[in-house]
Amino acid sequence: MIKKIQIWTIFIMIGLLFTACGDDNAYDGKTGLISGTSKASKEAFASIQKNVLIPNARKFLSSTQALETSINAVEGNITSANLLAMQSDFRTVIESWKSVQTTLVAPDFDASFKHHVFYIDQFHTGNEDMAKLIDNILQQQGDMSGLLYKTTTKGIPALEYLLFANGVEESAMLTLMNSRRLEAATIAVKNIQEKALEIVTFYESDTKFASDAKAASHALLNVFIDSIYKLKEWRVGDPAGFTVKYKNKPDATRLEYYRSHNSLEGLKAILNTHAQVIQSQSYENLSGFSSENGAASEVKEVQNLLNKSLSIANSFDAPLASNITEPKVLELYKSLQELYTAYYESLVNALSIKAKIVEADGD
Repeated sequence: MIKKIQIWTIFIMIGLLFTACGDDNAYDGKTGLISGTSKASKEAFASIQKNVLIPNARKFLSSTQALETSINAVEGNITSANLLAMQSDFRTVIESWKSVQTTLVAPDFDASFKHHVFYIDQFHTGNEDMAKLIDNILQQQGDMSGLLYKTTTKGIPALEYLLFANGVEESAMLTLMNSRRLEAATIAVKNIQEKALEIVTFYESDTKFASDAKAASHALLNVFIDSIYKLKEWRVGDPAGFTVKYKNKPDATRLEYYRSHNSLEGLKAILNTHAQVIQSQSYENLSGFSSENGAASEVKEVQNLLNKSLSIANSFDAPLASNITEPKVLELYKSLQELYTAYYESLVNALSIKAKIVEADGD
């Protein structure tokens, strides 16, 4: 009799175990993350698309249109007001671009977007001397569109050089800004604008990202890992001399936007975009999604480290170039390293996502 009771007890326990494993938030050991049935799990990626991806892409497009308008407003000789307007609009372009680049999941759902980052921004890619390249073109005669045939001559780095040269004073820049330079800047802006429109169109029409939580979380977290790795290594570590390649050899000219002194603004735009997606917001995003899918402590760790990195970045009261050897830069680098580890080792594992190997060598 006792043996029969024990056997039935075992059967009941096995039955309860299978029932528990059938929960929608369970991990089945084969297929990985199961998206769950909670509001946070079901609506997270549609919400991210609506509240982050589409608005940021639209801002990027409108920023390029505003810059084009500023360039076209120059009639005859350029004035100080014209120059400052163009340079201010460029800053908005790079801030909005960083927001788009940080969450650019389009290539995971449409192969035609595979090279869009390179078409728009060639930072840390290749070894071309941008100043020499653009100066050589500006000295030539002929159709400017034909002369700017290379992708690198009409991306954001080229546009920055056209509007700021090598960070010269305002009076010197006014002398340099002739009709040929303005024409080249217009062509570069139109190229970037064309790619921005394609990104907007994709996000406004795509249904794959919002409907597949597994694919969407995989794409988004991997682009975040890539973003933070390159932020700490390329945008902070290399200029400050913390990486193996440039150990103890700081050089502010390695900063992403050293010519326009917008390096810090670009860095903060990247971190603020992470916050839009993974910090608790008024809309559903990765914060609630991660918590609902068994990664509450891991996402909290990411949030805390993101806040730490943002706090350090916001504490600078001058361009990053003038602070490149300050202890605070090392503090920022270490904080970004911790954030990268929290993403790469903790959060993706908790969500059963396979992290891609970061393509670190951009030279």
